[in-house]
Amino acid sequence: MTIEEEKPYLTIDRKKQGFVVNSNLTKRDFSGTPKNHIIRQLTDTHYVVIPLTDKQWNYYRRLLMQGEFPPEAESKLKEVLSQIGGTIEVHSDLLENGSTLEVVEGNSQLCLQVRQQGLGYEVAILIRPLPGGQKTCLPGKGVGIVFDETDGKRVQVNRDMGRERNNFKALTAFLDTELEIQIDDSPPLAKPGEHARPAGLCDQECRHRLSGMARR
Repeated sequence: MTIEEEKPYLTIDRKKQGFVVNSNLTKRDFSGTPKNHIIRQLTDTHYVVIPLTDKQWNYYRRLLMQGEFPPEAESKLKEVLSQIGGTIEVHSDLLENGSTLEVVEGNSQLCLQVRQQGLGYEVAILIRPLPGGQKTCLPGKGVGIVFDETDGKRVQVNRDMGRERNNFKALTAFLDTELEIQIDDSPPLAKPGEHARPAGLCDQECRHRLSGMARR
């Protein structure tokens, strides 16, 4: 069983009709009495827990229940967000840097993950945009901005998608030429709640060669 923690956050998007509030929380989460956590079941064995303090519960509930704000509320919204930014996580162009979080540039180095698969080994290519963080992504795919934390500090990470794609092409070409590992960039669909990963297969000798490369 997998249990992951996810931080709550709000996005306030500028639309033609005004400003729209969205979140990884829903109005239904606030229909009962205050809770100190929200539980999401993604699959039979995969759960996500979103913790909330009493203050956060109140702020998220009020903003989500409101849902939308007219264009003339812009100045008031900016004032409110500047006051509560230290309590809740908000992402919006109403904020000076677009987020209440510190913004950092993402790491574009690739990670090789080798797992035993029957009599051979599966070699997968992933990227960890924030060194020391928890989130992994598919190189050059997905969203260009992710949110992660390291050493207890949560930040907004801006990924360099072009560099990730270039690094992925260079690495797959090397694996194909030097180790005869063909990475499938279009693997079968992943299980619900999981991400399909670019992967290939290799044998025991190939795995030893990969280990030797990693120690250099």
